Amino acid sequence: RIVQGTLEGDNLKALIHGIYPPDLPRIDAPQEFAPFDPWSDAGLRATAAAHTWLEVDQGDGSWLPLDPSFPRARIGEAYAKVATRVDTLPDTFCQQLRISLHEQTVAGKSRDLGRIDGCTAELGLQPISLSIVGIPQLKAAPDKEQKKGAADMFGGALSGDTGEKPKPEANEPMPPERVGVLYQRSLQRGAEIIPMASSLVATARPETAIRREWLRVEIQVPGKSPRVVERDLFAADAPEAATSGPAFYRRYSLVVMPGPLEPAAVKSYLAEARKGVDLKAAQTRLQASINTPESLQEIAALNNQIGSLTGYWLGLSLGAELSSLTGRIAFNNAVTFAQALPRIVIVSLEGEPGEKTAFRTAIDLRLDEVEAWPYPGHAARAAVHFQTARGMQDSMLEARYIERVLGLSEASNTMNLMSRLDGGPSGLLVFGPGDEKQLGQIQGLSAYATQLIEQSLKAGREVIVPPVAVPLAGRARFGWWEREPVSGRVVGVMDDGLNQAMADYSVSSEKIGMNSDTGLVLGAIVGATGTEILIAAKVLEHGEITLELIADIEKKIKTLKCLSCPEAGAKVSASASISSSCWKLEQKLEAGVGVKPLSFCGKYVEGLSCASDVILRGYKKAALTAKVEVKPLEWGVKMPCEE
Repeated sequence: RIVQGTLEGDNLKALIHGIYPPDLPRIDAPQEFAPFDPWSDAGLRATAAAHTWLEVDQGDGSWLPLDPSFPRARIGEAYAKVATRVDTLPDTFCQQLRISLHEQTVAGKSRDLGRIDGCTAELGLQPISLSIVGIPQLKAAPDKEQKKGAADMFGGALSGDTGEKPKPEANEPMPPERVGVLYQRSLQRGAEIIPMASSLVATARPETAIRREWLRVEIQVPGKSPRVVERDLFAADAPEAATSGPAFYRRYSLVVMPGPLEPAAVKSYLAEARKGVDLKAAQTRLQASINTPESLQEIAALNNQIGSLTGYWLGLSLGAELSSLTGRIAFNNAVTFAQALPRIVIVSLEGEPGEKTAFRTAIDLRLDEVEAWPYPGHAARAAVHFQTARGMQDSMLEARYIERVLGLSEASNTMNLMSRLDGGPSGLLVFGPGDEKQLGQIQGLSAYATQLIEQSLKAGREVIVPPVAVPLAGRARFGWWEREPVSGRVVGVMDDGLNQAMADYSVSSEKIGMNSDTGLVLGAIVGATGTEILIAAKVLEHGEITLELIADIEKKIKTLKCLSCPEAGAKVSASASISSSCWKLEQKLEAGVGVKPLSFCGKYVEGLSCASDVILRGYKKAALTAKVEVKPLEWGVKMPCEE
């Protein structure tokens, strides 16, 4: 049976000590830096005190406790005060995960398109992929001999039954009239296909057009309020949103990682995966079937196979490297951490057919949070700077990863955008809760992006954003940092709402020789499959972060650190030592500070310097070895920027 209770006294203290390395160094921070005492921290004590263990029926009316809470725990001993006992596990005992898809039309009608539910442990670490294909709906011309149309070629794989179509006479082509688009959706979990509701957008009924389509992920931790994150798949008012509606081909892979991943384990998994998937053969099949209408169903099946795995591989390998680099930063900066919520990565591929079918690939780190605590005796602010540094690191790693996989020079993400600011951060605006009416200072910000920032401010976060759009990856864009003042967590967000790195990729469709409507959809599927094969090959080839990539990230940090206010050039450090001012308690931002951008400049530079120094310290060569000696921290060393 399951027993729940509360740890107290020395047992609670022993469990808290277990979150730290066994050979804990002695760290004595000056009193002005508020040294951290984990055994008196109310939040940490409450988290550690909640305790669960087993009791086994011995058959004689007695129960044997099994409570492996500590390395030296003994069979037959329990270490917590009993609160409840249950014979069977209730459904609510595990961490519950619900993934649902929703739609809203321009008429304001909303509906739930489908969902999957389960324990995080059950849905985690398996391929979950949402596929959406837009199929043109064709109207037959009157008084002509009929035949099957382009959409019918998709057969059961895409369910594009659109009825009879006219047969053009010789030298007198009579193309069918397009009267709408049918968006077919399916969710794939492993080998299981889960149907989702479709949407028919009729040209003659503009009210049926899609205004917004989004994924909603709800995480229910026992005893706590639900945590909800959303991801817009299409928003009519988002930057670059097509007026014709959602793209004709879209695939979203959701990678749920319940806990930290070891890069070595993921690398081994990818090596085995390489043996089971012949990407060269898939590419050959794809090229051979481009001009064959009868092979559309085969192409769709190939796309389901390759597409569902590609995003999973990409998200999995990225998650493993994030776990590894987070550990390096934490250990070398005297901080420990724990992952209470699953990391959720959404890898997307969106294609819009045309003369050249353009595809957009994005890695969206939708949820990646950890709880962090300084080592005993270290400055309490260390955990805050660790969280800020971790958010910056996540942004950089996303960009570098997708750039390497697709072989591109620069992806669109917040860190890349911030590094392109004219004059450094001197012109940045910072907005705090209550500053919603001040957002008009941002020139050219779309209504969609404005709404995103307003939502963050109302949630109690600070937003750091440039006053004008910055040219990046083909267009002028906005991007900003969202920061939780208490925890220090930072997330980079772009003006399309993605916490992501995005890159465009084009596939030529000139060899697609069927009618325009067939080519429209086929071009999207063929191009998408080709792109997914490319990405899959790169992931299998480079499924880990190299020392070269770490050096590139370190270079990016040093460049950003030197982009400072004109009067603050000497205040930032390109070394891996940390300024004493980083550890002092931070003053709360006053409402309306966005009105005076220069007043924020020095604070931004100091915060950027503190966070980047934490990253650099974690990236030191020693951090790449299995055993790392934690040396005494430097409390007050500053050096000028390096060239």
